[in-house]
Amino acid sequence: MPNLKVATANIMLLCALSGCSTLVRNSSFEIKNETDLLTELLVTPDRVAIQCEELDEEPDVGAYGFMIHLLDEKKTVTTSALSIRPDRENCKKISQRVLRILKGGRQIYIGNGFQLSNQPRVSGKAQFRYSFPVHGTFPSNGRTLEFVVIANENGQCFGPSYGDREPCPQFPFPIQSKTPAK
Repeated sequence: MPNLKVATANIMLLCALSGCSTLVRNSSFEIKNETDLLTELLVTPDRVAIQCEELDEEPDVGAYGFMIHLLDEKKTVTTSALSIRPDRENCKKISQRVLRILKGGRQIYIGNGFQLSNQPRVSGKAQFRYSFPVHGTFPSNGRTLEFVVIANENGQCFGPSYGDREPCPQFPFPIQSKTPAK
């Protein structure tokens, strides 16, 4: 899979060169809101890396996994993964839509399935490490969310299951009942 690693590196490089990153002093990761089944995050683009990865368990199908890797407040990486498995072309299209949102904003909203604060961080040597051009390379913390929607403060929004339907984000986002993040 050397080509996939090169593609991932190119996406991260493109993000860094195109202005997706903000100044490090303004960098942030925040759990905005949670319920038992949902998590809303607010992050700056410099803490986001995206990846399309060919899935080894289904090589004949040509399925890919789309992931958003997020550098959290503890300098470990949480992954928000799309539950559907697009083909290579659609994974690339999803990546391009997400990159436009990252490039177009300074504050990124990500709506996810699953609760984050109840997932323990994996300690010890991490199996995976991810690079963020402004910050460096950091280990996965073993925490995974289900990617549902991404938006920025300028109204750009995308949810892979929404298609081009409005509104964006759609129910259940934004979460209506305020649950303080732990």
